[in-house]
Amino acid sequence: MKKHFYLFAFQSPNTATRYAPVTVGLPHPRVTAKTVEWAKKQVRPSGYVTVLVNVSYLGEMTDEEFNNAEN
Repeated sequence: MKKHFYLFAFQSPNTATRYAPVTVGLPHPRVTAKTVEWAKKQVRPSGYVTVLVNVSYLGEMTDEEFNNAEN
């Protein structure tokens, strides 16, 4: 099954330049507030504020293509 892959980049203002990437594969092209909150929970250290600084669309592909593609 093909998914729409996105790369979320978060930054914690509590530290100098701590960036944290999260990749998400969705069955639909919509990015909702619930999706952003889920991604944020994947990187947020306890007690730190985390801010979304960028979202990039990586394309529609299978998990295998995403994980194993040469190009």
